[in-house]
Amino acid sequence: MSNFDITKLNKSSFRGVPFYTQATELSSGHRLTDHTFINGGTKTEDNGLQNKTFKITGYLGGANYLTEKQNLINALDELGTGTLIDKFYGSIQVQVDSYTTKEEKTKFGQVILEITFKKEENKLQQKTLSTYNQDITSQVLSSFEIEYNPALGEEIMNQVALGITTVLNKINDTIKFLEEKRDFANEVKATIGKAISTIKSDVLQVKDLSNEIVNIVTTFNKVLDFEKFQAKDQKSLTSNLSETLQNTINNTPNNQVEVIAAKQVKIYTIAICTLLMQTSIKNLENVTFSTGDDMGNVKHDILTMFDNLKSEIVSNVEDNIIKIESRKNLLDAYHTSKKEFVKFYTQKYSGLQNLRDVEVVATIDLLTLTMDKYDDIERVDEVLDNNDIIDPIFINGNLKLLVR
Repeated sequence: MSNFDITKLNKSSFRGVPFYTQATELSSGHRLTDHTFINGGTKTEDNGLQNKTFKITGYLGGANYLTEKQNLINALDELGTGTLIDKFYGSIQVQVDSYTTKEEKTKFGQVILEITFKKEENKLQQKTLSTYNQDITSQVLSSFEIEYNPALGEEIMNQVALGITTVLNKINDTIKFLEEKRDFANEVKATIGKAISTIKSDVLQVKDLSNEIVNIVTTFNKVLDFEKFQAKDQKSLTSNLSETLQNTINNTPNNQVEVIAAKQVKIYTIAICTLLMQTSIKNLENVTFSTGDDMGNVKHDILTMFDNLKSEIVSNVEDNIIKIESRKNLLDAYHTSKKEFVKFYTQKYSGLQNLRDVEVVATIDLLTLTMDKYDDIERVDEVLDNNDIIDPIFINGNLKLLVR
């Protein structure tokens, strides 16, 4: 009797009758009709889905294989729809199309089955494009108003005013590329100019600063309705925002007064850049990218900003409970916003079509996998989200990965 090693096979069943499989092949497609017009070219019409067909190579073996074979044949011969449970496709309602059994003298005690199932019903999947609809404004402003300290003395607050003025001028620079779109640019510049003109008094009132942030972001929000805002504009905007945030975080003051003032400037910069980043993400719904590089740069800048923002949230045992809760709420908001952004750009902009089954045989970490697959380490979040992976260090088995 042949050696029948079930440990190397997958267990499946049809109508409750078990058998073993090594591979499942799925075939389908669309029913297309080509129309040819005299001197007028051609047109292809989509008339729905072809039936999904599952071709399975099954095995039975061992002392009771003859009984098990007959039970399976009886299940295959039964009329009507039955439940197929398959390693790769789960539980499916199918009809039996055809089957063959093969037994050989050299493999006595074993039967090989070639079975073709057709799915009972094939519904066309209408894919709804995801949108980024997160709004973390309340968490950002709440954290800003709790963290910012307007009562640090005249010398320090003068330094804060100078620092925030510098930041606002950099924010103003983010729209230099829009000079030819004069109406939009002028409104933003006027709003920022008004904020700069009152900054010395505003730095002493946290609510005044908060309101100015809202006014500036609201003016920028009008870019969502600005038809001439193109991919290069989006690229420039997000690049400048990311650079402004990065430079403020990396600032190294020379003395204690500057250290204290720089902290307040950073708190302000984080708030305004976060909300402008949110506006920038929402604007992606209206932008068409013709090259992967342009979208790649925008994606990189936004993900870098998320990483920098999260790294700035640090608590210690001396903090009061209000600050701790505020920071936790803000961190949760960052995580949710980043996850929704990843889902959004993956679906709309990556051009990577559908998820494919990829068998990872050897244990591998997710960073190595994404580098090997895409030459892009930033695709880690995308793979985590699509596979609900808990431990990104040790992974194997069947993963859902987007094609390159």
